Amino acid sequence: MLRHGEVEAPLTRYGTTFLNFSITNFGRVFQLKKHGWVERVPNYYAYVRHAHGNGASGGNAQLTIRDDMKARHRIRIHRAVMEAFKPLAEFSHEIGIPADVWATLPVCVTSALQFCVLVNHKDGNPKNNHVQNLEWSTPMDNHRKARLSMISLSERGPTPTPPEAGR
Repeated sequence: MLRHGEVEAPLTRYGTTFLNFSITNFGRVFQLKKHGWVERVPNYYAYVRHAHGNGASGGNAQLTIRDDMKARHRIRIHRAVMEAFKPLAEFSHEIGIPADVWATLPVCVTSALQFCVLVNHKDGNPKNNHVQNLEWSTPMDNHRKARLSMISLSERGPTPTPPEAGR
């Protein structure tokens, strides 16, 4: 069941649409075949996991889907949300390319750019996959924003440890 203000769209990865799945602007994935929201599906067909921050996913939620040929497709939820609700062709200004310039670029260039651009979480929380929290970013911008957020974290000082119970 959709929440208030939640909209669903077909799940896509780099232009490939997965017919049995849809994604919402809140970052939830729906498996149409099972008639339920995908959290953990016991038959190994699809599952969502929140990876830890030190792996290749950087702590972002991922969906792994097996197609009819049993090939695995790893889909990062934040990227799927952006491809469904903020396609790069319409939001190319977020990476510094005006829409009129994007329209004149050859297909081979726009396809290559789609693989190169990253998705940035505005609030720095990789588990917040709401479309309003996501933006397209170049690798250089993403690195700069990460460094700025690390600097702001270090300026706050160490996180105070709570007192132990019973003392």
